[in-house]
Amino acid sequence: KFDEYSPLLKARFEIFDFSSHAGKDQLLEIVKASNNLEKVVLVHGSYDNQQHLADLIKEKTGVEVIIPENGQEIKLF
Repeated sequence: KFDEYSPLLKARFEIFDFSSHAGKDQLLEIVKASNNLEKVVLVHGSYDNQQHLADLIKEKTGVEVIIPENGQEIKLF
């Protein structure tokens, strides 16, 4: 949520264009290829599939994974 009173935010956002049919292995490779990645936010798929991918990302990369609930706001700073 950004408005005129938001503090300065230093962040880098990356957008990847890939098939909506990318599998967990392809998604894991994207995470591995991202330098200095601190967090991944999973927003699509069933909760069970998101949790499985989150566990895989944490195990293979150590990157923090967030699975927000519908409508949940995520603080970036």
